[in-house]
Amino acid sequence: MTKWLLAFLLLPALAFADLSEWTTDISLNDDRSADWTVVLRYNESITKSDYFLLSRIQNVQVLADDMPVQCSVVEDVGTSILCDDVKASRMTYKFRSIDASRQLRDLLIFSQKFSLTQLTNKFSVTVRLSLGTALVEKTRLEGTGLPRFEPSWGRENTDGRRIFVEWIANEPKLGETYDISLVYEQVSISEMPVVPVLLILLAIMAVTYFMFLRKPSMKDVLPILTVNERKVMEILLKENKDVDQRKLIKDLDFSKPKVSRIIKDLSERGLVEKTRKGRTNIIRLKKAKKTAEKPAKE
Repeated sequence: MTKWLLAFLLLPALAFADLSEWTTDISLNDDRSADWTVVLRYNESITKSDYFLLSRIQNVQVLADDMPVQCSVVEDVGTSILCDDVKASRMTYKFRSIDASRQLRDLLIFSQKFSLTQLTNKFSVTVRLSLGTALVEKTRLEGTGLPRFEPSWGRENTDGRRIFVEWIANEPKLGETYDISLVYEQVSISEMPVVPVLLILLAIMAVTYFMFLRKPSMKDVLPILTVNERKVMEILLKENKDVDQRKLIKDLDFSKPKVSRIIKDLSERGLVEKTRKGRTNIIRLKKAKKTAEKPAKE
């Protein structure tokens, strides 16, 4: 009882300013650990901010307004991260929790208690399953008393690679507690949810189309070039004729060696041709070679 009371009192952020938003993103790993990113957005600048988790953690990183800061990590009943003299309105805590999930036969269970010890306009928790896992179907849980996830108002979704469940509470009450849990399992490709599989198949089909079926144009290659290579190619495409290298130097305001290096790289990729003319070079877009030969004259 004392253990849980301490967790309630310390869980998270002991700074006095109210929060505009409190977001927690938890990414589950194959080894049953979890990578956490907790963002606390305050309504005003604060000088102290603490976070507590009732488990062992490692790889702690703390950012105050996106700047790394040094904080104390104290392990006792759980683990406390104590930050003083930060002067920031947004605190980001990143760490890895050990043994975040437990195993029950062939099932994996993640559970975590969150208590609102500070007023916040919005509170959200997102739990992302490890790759190759999925939430257990309801029929598999019959007779166990376990829900697929709770609270039941959470939303199940996918980013195309991983399944996640998200809970969002607007204007939650101070002192409210959320017991968040989900039950998941390892699945084979054939057992994976339809949406992620379809997305993967569509991506493969799209890559195949662009690589093997569709004849690419010069404009198609622009997105894969560096910024400077793209600038040179855009001038050549716009002019649509032979261009003096001195014009490229002038239009781009680049040094002569820099333009020479860019032309050399584009030439090696088979995108441009360079011809010497007097004291300069003439640059043109490389045309595809014709494969059909003209019939010989009789």
